[in-house]
Formats: sequence, structure tokens, C-alpha cells
Amino acid sequence: MTLPPATPSLPPRSSPNASTSAEPPKVGPIGGVTQKVTGAARAGATVFLAPSADASDARQAAAGRHIQVIQVDTFAQAVTALKSLPPPAP
Repeated sequence: MTLPPATPSLPPRSSPNASTSAEPPKVGPIGGVTQKVTGAARAGATVFLAPSADASDARQAAAGRHIQVIQVDTFAQAVTALKSLPPPAP
């Protein structure tokens, strides 16, 4: 999977996911969140954004892995969460 270049104002990191957007700018549920968290962790992602509906399952899938699950309900929350992360280690 090829990810688009990082937005210059956001910390460069890998946070792949796929969600639905029921009513923009709200973030909707993710199908197969357990597999997506597992795959993201295996690919080296350190952060996974999950909507409220899937946050519990995402956290369970992340247990014991080096990936942080951040619960978001809106696009604005996702952007704020990503901007608040420290820069990745070199």
C-alpha cells in the first residue's frame, strides 16, 4: 500500500486506516478494525486513529503491540490528535 505524502503541517508518521464518513466531517465506523490495527502495527505504524464505535476493539487489537490507538469522532479531532503527537524518533 502506498500512502500519500505527509501534510507539511502534520508530524510525519504512518497512520493508515479506512473509515466511513456518514455525515462529513464526522468519522464513521471501520469494518475489520482488528485486522487493520494488526496490519498497521506489522507495517510499522505507531498511531491508529479509530472512531468511537471501534475504539474498544482497536485497543484490544493493539494490546502488546507498539501502536497507540487514538479515538476520534470528527476530522478536526483527527487533525488535532496528529498535530499534538511528538515528532517521530530519527
